[in-house]
Amino acid sequence: MLARTALLFALLAIATTVLTGAWFGTPVQTPPLANAASCPQEFAPDPSVADNGLDAASLLEKAIARIEADNTGWLRTKIRQTTHARSRFVAEGFLQRGPCHCARLEMEVINNTSRGRLTIVSDGALLAKVQALPGAQDAIHVEKLPDPNAEKESFLVNHGCGGPRTLLCQLRDQLKETVSRTGLLGNRPVIQINGKVPAESGLGMDGTQSAHACVYLNAKTLSLVRVEWLNADKPSLQIDFLDLEMGRELTAEECARVFSYHPAGNEHVTHK
Repeated sequence: MLARTALLFALLAIATTVLTGAWFGTPVQTPPLANAASCPQEFAPDPSVADNGLDAASLLEKAIARIEADNTGWLRTKIRQTTHARSRFVAEGFLQRGPCHCARLEMEVINNTSRGRLTIVSDGALLAKVQALPGAQDAIHVEKLPDPNAEKESFLVNHGCGGPRTLLCQLRDQLKETVSRTGLLGNRPVIQINGKVPAESGLGMDGTQSAHACVYLNAKTLSLVRVEWLNADKPSLQIDFLDLEMGRELTAEECARVFSYHPAGNEHVTHK
């Protein structure tokens, strides 16, 4: 399940089925988005970041530890996901996390000339998944979070709300034969970690062969900037994390607005 979550970090499996199927009809070229290109460039990272050189396992552990060091529970990041499947689609939005298993994920999905929106909201007790498709009433699915507190985080992770830490942990556990180097992503200094993803991990986009993954960490902070998956040297999935912000507490008013969902009355609602 964790491997599946990594592949579909920004979108749920049901949304992917719709996006690559009847929702958008015949694929056409999606308008390109501004996208920073990467290039290798040698430089010496700060010793506080790479005190063990460019060892991939050490760098990924440090990147995870830096997120875990902020134990406030507050996190916000913009997300851009580009998927090259049967048709190319782009999803953009944000993830906001708060204490007590509060979360909000909003992704606008663009393919052909149509746009749709996927929204997932958790107030720590209930989770609402809202799928807004062109020309249809919103479909809302509401279910309770598990009662044992220990299971709530896994529940949110499986609904795409795990955040950069979840993805880093999955990559740490799955990447094999890693090679690290320094470079630039646009004009940003990064450390790039390349590795193989075994087919049995489920992280390969086609599910039948090994994939390659490229992880880009900010060379100054080790924050996750981008992850790319390639099959047969062709890009299959790219996830960018922009403007990562941790530790900024929302006001009570902001929490009430962000971590709750109030249907307008014309939606199709199912409960579980």
